[in-house]
Amino acid sequence: MERFRGGFPATIDAKGRVKLPARLREQLEADFGREVYVCSFFPHELRVYPLAVWQAVEEQLLKKPAMKPAVLKLVERVNYGQLLEMDDQGRILVPALLREMVNVEGEVVVSGRINHLAVTNRTRAASFLEEASLSDEELEELAQLELCWRTAVASEHLPVLTDRVVELLSPAAPGLLVDATIGLGGHAEALLRSERGFRLLGLDRDPLALARAGERLRDFSDRVRLEESSFDRLPAILDRLQLEAPAAILADLGCSSLQLDTPERGFSFQVDGPLDMRMGADGPTAADLLETADWEELVRILRDYGEERHARAISRAIIARRADSPIRTTGELSRLVRSVVGESDRRIHPATRTVQALRIAVNDELGQLETFLEPAVRSLRPGGRIAVIAFHSLEDRIVKHTMRRLAGSCSCPPDFPVCRCQPEEVVRVVTRSPVRPDDDEVERNPRARSARLRAAERLGEGTP
Repeated sequence: MERFRGGFPATIDAKGRVKLPARLREQLEADFGREVYVCSFFPHELRVYPLAVWQAVEEQLLKKPAMKPAVLKLVERVNYGQLLEMDDQGRILVPALLREMVNVEGEVVVSGRINHLAVTNRTRAASFLEEASLSDEELEELAQLELCWRTAVASEHLPVLTDRVVELLSPAAPGLLVDATIGLGGHAEALLRSERGFRLLGLDRDPLALARAGERLRDFSDRVRLEESSFDRLPAILDRLQLEAPAAILADLGCSSLQLDTPERGFSFQVDGPLDMRMGADGPTAADLLETADWEELVRILRDYGEERHARAISRAIIARRADSPIRTTGELSRLVRSVVGESDRRIHPATRTVQALRIAVNDELGQLETFLEPAVRSLRPGGRIAVIAFHSLEDRIVKHTMRRLAGSCSCPPDFPVCRCQPEEVVRVVTRSPVRPDDDEVERNPRARSARLRAAERLGEGTP
């Protein structure tokens, strides 16, 4: 029997129904059936116990001294729960009284707690992570019990090239600052501290990251507005919110540390997890893509997005494997790719390029970047600045050629007989070559190694 693991965004609808995430729903039904007991041990949290697990809890309660105050209090609290059944769509109807008592509704997080599930408001889940941080003494105690590794648990989100981002965007203050991919809010915090004249609009399609960013930026709450959205919808959001032309725009592309460090999100093959890879909660997963794409499509994805020279062989292996059973976890994919590619002298894991390619395809990262970039530049006020941090050559190539074309230079391939890109002098490129992290930053934060930062300034009246 598998343990319940991972945290996933979900919603309690107007009728009080919470739809369990697919992975947890399938596991619950396969191991325990559909009957559950829903109750609350703590404020702001619902607990969903498989009926068999709850019956074991009741047996334990019966063995405890009945008149002990703590036991009485616990029994009284859980008696407000109710025996329920999950429907065919994986939904559980939470009783209105229980919802009101614990104030859990709307956007929630459903998380696995080994033998049961917990349902918590998203904002509450984020604040709990902040409030429940472990002290050095607790970390040391857990490490000695071999329950964690101090460096992994204590590590914090480190935004890349922060000083250079502040240096490049600060001259555009005061005015509206748009962090189009806010992640955990590290760059936004640095810019708001540096320039009191900045007001922030932060976008992210990952609701969990957005909640964490909100907590991180709570000291600037009067200057911050956060919106759950992909960055390619920036012009529509500016229009809907009736905001002025931005003074500065930042886009830090790729995955956040929260996504990479959460095995259940499926972005990393270092720890086994479900093959998800979605930055938001919608759309097909990487497992869905591997199950439905034909051989030609898989080859195209691995070759074009991952620059994987073994694309054809890996795609054949995927097709052969899924004929027997679907590929559902990052570990299964990693082992399959390793069996095809083998252990080479490359500095990177054999599955790195395959995982990158699938992530880009699942989230349409390059398509969204192309949709975002030029309208974002044109939305800037005169003298406004845009900075983009890319992490691989495909992203950086789009940023480089778009900025070059909008600076009035042709970005067509050299063998084109005539220019087809229609260059137009809209910006002045501020970074003649990409800004890279120095050795000290890479040593502190190895994930910064491949970062490349480019920036441009909007031309117009009053600009040189």
